[in-house]
Amino acid sequence: TITGKSGEITETDTVTLVVEGSGSQPDFSIVPSPSSREIVKGESTSYDVILTPSNGFSSAVTFSVTGLPESIGKTFTVNPVTPNPEGPSSYTTTLNITTSAATPTGLYAFTIKGEANDGQLSHSVQVTLKVNDVPPDPDFTLGASPAAQEIEQGQSTEYDIAVTPLNGFDTPVNLTVTGL
Repeated sequence: TITGKSGEITETDTVTLVVEGSGSQPDFSIVPSPSSREIVKGESTSYDVILTPSNGFSSAVTFSVTGLPESIGKTFTVNPVTPNPEGPSSYTTTLNITTSAATPTGLYAFTIKGEANDGQLSHSVQVTLKVNDVPPDPDFTLGASPAAQEIEQGQSTEYDIAVTPLNGFDTPVNLTVTGL
């Protein structure tokens, strides 16, 4: 899990590292992106679900969702996903979530499960969805690029800073640098 904090605001995302060794069995991993969403009831959102096969895994994987109320619609853009051993290193399907005015507000921790059609393997990940009555407070995220640099003493460098407004945020942002 990667965590970013700014004052009272904390954002997280999950990554997976697959280390392959000799004699390893065919397998796969699934990672949601992002691992959390926040919306107002009546709105829709989505999560990308990234399937990464390893050691020649090539069975079709069927995705399902548990832990959400019936009033929340749940559909995958591609289901099942069938990896090709000669193909790309990962495959993405998108989980589309649709709420209605009748959807109860609250924080839902739910599970996305990927199960190989041969029934031998399955993996699950937990994600969250927060459904609000009213729009969430205006907010923003910061992103620095590149994330790290190395220079010689006496040299200078630059970073690109992206400020991404969320939920109608339209206030100027003052940037400061600390720790140098």
